Amino acid sequence: PFLYARNDRVAHHRRRYRRAPLARAVEAAGLEVVRNTHANVLLFPLIVPAVLAAKAWEGLRGPRAGAHTNLSWPLPAAVHELCYRAFTAELPLARRLDLPAGHSIALAARRPPAA
Repeated sequence: PFLYARNDRVAHHRRRYRRAPLARAVEAAGLEVVRNTHANVLLFPLIVPAVLAAKAWEGLRGPRAGAHTNLSWPLPAAVHELCYRAFTAELPLARRLDLPAGHSIALAARRPPAA
């Protein structure tokens, strides 16, 4: 939740969850959690300071900060490639484990079998 920022508002997100509260909300809706893991795990140490810096900039500039998001500034192709490689490098781990920390959550749920 502390990473809720302009990008979330632009994407019409209402909130950011932690894994446990999200699982409780899904279970309260009558579903069974199958997987509950984080994504963007390897990039998380870079994402946190970038988001916090952007939020600080917004706080200092107020409405003058404009409608900038992380997509407002083009990055070199090499940076995109590095991010892609970092993201795909965590996939083998995410297939086997529920990763404990990251920028995003991937939760899969199903209706419980009929009694």
